[in-house]
Amino acid sequence: MKCLIWVLLLTFSLTINAQQSNYTTPECEVINGIDDNNQNKKFIQGLDNWLFTEKQLSVNTEISDDAASMLAELNQQFKKRGSTLILVPVPRRNIVYPHKIPVSANFDFEIAKNKYLDHITTLKQLGLHVADLTSMFSTKQSQLFFKRDFHWRPEGAKVTANLIKEYVKDLPVYQQIKKQQVLTHSNGIYGLESKLQKRFKIHCQDQGYPKEYHKLYQNVSSDSEAENALFEEDEISDVVLLGTSFSAIPRLHFAGFLSEAMQAGVDNYSVAGGGLVVALTQYVHSTEFKNNPPKLIIWEYPATNIKASMFALALPKLEDKSCDLDSVISTNVQLKLGENIVAYNGGEDFKKMKQKQLLFDVNFGNKAVKEFKLTTHFVENRKINRKIGHSRLQEMDGHFLFDPSVITAEQELHFLALAINVTDPEWVGTKVTTKVCSKEL
Repeated sequence: MKCLIWVLLLTFSLTINAQQSNYTTPECEVINGIDDNNQNKKFIQGLDNWLFTEKQLSVNTEISDDAASMLAELNQQFKKRGSTLILVPVPRRNIVYPHKIPVSANFDFEIAKNKYLDHITTLKQLGLHVADLTSMFSTKQSQLFFKRDFHWRPEGAKVTANLIKEYVKDLPVYQQIKKQQVLTHSNGIYGLESKLQKRFKIHCQDQGYPKEYHKLYQNVSSDSEAENALFEEDEISDVVLLGTSFSAIPRLHFAGFLSEAMQAGVDNYSVAGGGLVVALTQYVHSTEFKNNPPKLIIWEYPATNIKASMFALALPKLEDKSCDLDSVISTNVQLKLGENIVAYNGGEDFKKMKQKQLLFDVNFGNKAVKEFKLTTHFVENRKINRKIGHSRLQEMDGHFLFDPSVITAEQELHFLALAINVTDPEWVGTKVTTKVCSKEL
């Protein structure tokens, strides 16, 4: 019976692949360069049925000087806890398959490739471990990434997992990891119609591309009779994966391929839609990390610009900073609609404090709060508006301790006040405790 099922799956897969290889790009002359109003992006039809947006052809992968300092400190803090951090900056599909981009798009492969290489060089100069994925540039494999979605296919996830293993196997930490024989099996087929091609279809009068099919996978331990479980639920692994949707989407199976390549259990704390640092921030605030720091942390992210402000919530937690003692300002406020001053450095109690000397601690009575808008007012008659947190954060518990000095332009300004702007009536009446405290320089 199993043999019959595999034959049917194989026949179905071959039929689908044949259909797609014979498919002709839809004639939609008006689509190239058209503004997609819902996403504020422009479509670019590639060769061989590839589809891009203008944003997906971006070459921005710079690391600011402030961010570089933050990354170096982040690495040191993990080391103090006995964790080795491996960064995995995933190259964009525009530099893996540049020949699929039309000449009319004016995409410069050399510039994009060199910016990615500069990104890697900067990380290495900071003393960080970086998995080498540059072999993807010269790959002859045609299915590492989807044609009409920016994610990698399972094939790309598997190649990446093996490249990470090649890098890690020469590090001392690899010998410290508990090993277990792990196998990967295919157990089905999935047809993807990406959000991008759905939007294309709307703009192109219902004329669109076919689904992209790929195999589904599962892992089993070779010494286990259970085919649907690899490890006991309460078993803690030595390897933790922090990543984006590339790691979080189950059908792409990156964590599974990584477990097979490493021959070890992998605990996946990745967050889809969380950007570069949400998984990282969420994890360092978790009780799992506090009680059981892993031996190896693998941090996957699509190569992009890295800014210091991204680490405002993660670093204070890693550095064990706190405003519980010796706070300069401490207030309790019940929120109302409009601007709410939650901390004020004025009157007879005014203290001359530069932004770079401070930490802010904002604790909401509503533990479900994951993000909020904060305005910092300065003595120099300036103010900065920013969003703190992220809608994907799950572990903050309504409590936000953050370093406001991550932006260089603000470091020398003198602190005056903090304000939370409330526009949602559901926030009215929420209690918030705010503390401002000094940090060691």
